[in-house]
Amino acid sequence: MIEAPLHRGTRPAHLAKPDLIKLAAQEEAKHALEPADATRGKPLFTSFACAGRHSLDGAKLVGPTLQKIATRANRKSLRQSILEPDAVIAQGFDRAMPSFAGVLSDQQLADLLAFLQTLQ
Repeated sequence: MIEAPLHRGTRPAHLAKPDLIKLAAQEEAKHALEPADATRGKPLFTSFACAGRHSLDGAKLVGPTLQKIATRANRKSLRQSILEPDAVIAQGFDRAMPSFAGVLSDQQLADLLAFLQTLQ
């Protein structure tokens, strides 16, 4: 018996067809984030040198103070400031902050934002 050659995109008849919906759900679950946690975000603020550039007590450093930042900025604008810092420059400050896009994982970003949102 001569078997037909397999071509890319074909599947041998004896293999079960994949459940694409189930596979997609499994893949999405792998990338699902844990709930954002401010207690994990606080040490990120220090370890990524944010604390050396932004005070939490109102003191002027290289960057603007983050004292009560949650009352002045929403999550979306904070996220933009971290990922695209040149998009909006605070008055009286130079462009000095690097972008953290590709540096912070999605989970780290969520946790850092959760921490910043506690600063009221």
